[in-house]
Amino acid sequence: MVGRDLLIGAVLGVCLTLLLQLGVVLPPLFGRPSPLPILTWLGAFTNVPYHLLMEFVPAIRDQLLWFFLLFLLVLFFRREWLASILVFSVVLIYFLVQEPELHIFWVVLLGATVIASLYVTLRFGLLAAAVGSFFCYYLYQIPLSLNLSAWYGWQSLVYMLWPILLAGAGFSIARGENPSLGEI
Repeated sequence: MVGRDLLIGAVLGVCLTLLLQLGVVLPPLFGRPSPLPILTWLGAFTNVPYHLLMEFVPAIRDQLLWFFLLFLLVLFFRREWLASILVFSVVLIYFLVQEPELHIFWVVLLGATVIASLYVTLRFGLLAAAVGSFFCYYLYQIPLSLNLSAWYGWQSLVYMLWPILLAGAGFSIARGENPSLGEI
């Protein structure tokens, strides 16, 4: 089950990152300016081990916070659907307050990301949601380049391999002793 949760979290994180990237791509198609780009830390090019692990803490913290809020609201209202709607509203408002360039694209995309995260939390649990948050935070923040001949090319290669290794570990754990796919 741990491997399954790692894989589900990896898929969730990639989907959330793609949804957030739509917020950059869609506005110019409708005549609106693109949002300001996220600035990367210069340390991402020199302190690679730190940046490989730095998003674990915020991902776990955020998911524990939202899970605890959901738990308290379910205890208080005794209705999971009502607690889910309230958590959705609180989390969406929290994300929208932080957004400097608020427009309808971000409201829809952030709403979709919150719904996806809430669904994974309710259906698969806290570990899958935390892994999904980690993948989303990680993929959205790291500097990537396909120019591997540049001085920062090896860092981009390491940053690209890290999520693949984590998802591969999840696949290996989920597969367990079952050789139905043959020897890998």
